[in-house]
Amino acid sequence: MLNEEEKSLLAPQTIQYKISDRDKERETTLMKEIISFFGNHKGSPKEAYNDLISQTPIQDGTELKEVNIDTIKGWWCIPAQAAPDKVILYVHGGAYALGSAKAFRGLGSKIASLTGMALFLVEYPLSDEASFPAAPNAVMNAYQWLLTQGAKSIVVMGDSAGGGLTLATLQQLAATPEITQPAGAVVFSPWTDLTLTGASWTDSAISDALINYDTLKESAAAYAGDIDIKTPGISPLYGSMKGLPPLLIQVSANEHLLDDSVNLANAAAKEGIQVRLEIWEAMHHVFQNDFEHLECGKDALEKASEFVKDIFKDYYFQTKL
Repeated sequence: MLNEEEKSLLAPQTIQYKISDRDKERETTLMKEIISFFGNHKGSPKEAYNDLISQTPIQDGTELKEVNIDTIKGWWCIPAQAAPDKVILYVHGGAYALGSAKAFRGLGSKIASLTGMALFLVEYPLSDEASFPAAPNAVMNAYQWLLTQGAKSIVVMGDSAGGGLTLATLQQLAATPEITQPAGAVVFSPWTDLTLTGASWTDSAISDALINYDTLKESAAAYAGDIDIKTPGISPLYGSMKGLPPLLIQVSANEHLLDDSVNLANAAAKEGIQVRLEIWEAMHHVFQNDFEHLECGKDALEKASEFVKDIFKDYYFQTKL
């Protein structure tokens, strides 16, 4: 039986961040603006979501290149003097029903700029186009394609449903050791449990204005199709954490998907995986995308980017030994 010291070594490194009064005020204003935006938009939910996400500005000095080759679709965000052999694969969110690689180019370009690494935003089929496993297959195909394009080390990143796809991809790769393994991973508010049974769903202290239980339940059913929602490829929280690379998880304390992150961090740490869990006070789901408006959004992206750079550095030395 493990003693307390040994148990503590299997716990994730957890850091809680307070936010400024200005960010709290700005958060209140942002929530009103976002809710009003969706309420007044004349297009479809897909169009509204993409139009909202597309408001994030593309960073100066970042080259954008569309890719549409056979089964590989997406966008490159390439900062000046990016190393050709270190690449970030980014998987966008949107509850498997919304979003596009093109809409997320603002966030992607910001991460590329901060890390100095080329970032590939992968396009994957949404649930109205094809149910599971079409989306994880597209992400895995993109990962393997990047290896053929000269990438020697890859960090996988994703937000929300894209965070879940990131974890599902990591698990699939860990079970396929003959493929070059990822150097690390970063997920923002990952949706890891599509059964929606985390305690944060019923926590009265959480006032999540963006994430709705009924909407996500419908999205989960559409994505899973006829397959059990607890299948690890769908809900990676129920999959094996063995062999995963170093992992950074960022989440807000005020969102219903909080326990998707906390439970993921605990499960990975119990398998000896290097995990850092950052919990940010009073923010909305994937607040990092609002880095232009929120100081904590900018801070979170800077911390994530430092993590990525450290991971690439460590991975380089490990592979050279």
